[in-house]
Amino acid sequence: MQRKRRIAASRVYTSPETYLTNTVVELTDGIVTDIHPLQGEPAMTEWLCGTIVLTSQPDTHREIRNIDDFYTQTSAETIAYLIECIPSQENPFNRDTPITRLK
Repeated sequence: MQRKRRIAASRVYTSPETYLTNTVVELTDGIVTDIHPLQGEPAMTEWLCGTIVLTSQPDTHREIRNIDDFYTQTSAETIAYLIECIPSQENPFNRDTPITRLK
């Protein structure tokens, strides 16, 4: 059985230089299947506090210091990570920055 999720966040990065605001990310078994602007209150949508990063990087077990680090490796599928509290540009990521793969 496929697991589907519809998640909304106020900021969604699609590349190191590009982010969308108030965006819905749809996942099937942890793989991004669609992204679109948040319009109204779609049923079964989870609103997450934090920033979502869409990337094809398969692993974040190494230290992430900035958004660019999500885009250094690639795989065939796009996956999503939630950064629960994104630091400012002056405050780099550290090993305590909560990063979770969304499934």
